[in-house]
Amino acid sequence: MGGADFVIIVPLIPSKQNSFVITRYKAIFEAMVDLKKIF
Repeated sequence: MGGADFVIIVPLIPSKQNSFVITRYKAIFEAMVDLKKIF
């Protein structure tokens, strides 16, 4: 999924908001992984 690619790309972008963005997208990514396990 595109979400996984975004999680990989985001850490490469230097930014003050980086940690917030990474945390947010990690949570989304983990949620998608959980959904894959359920279905």
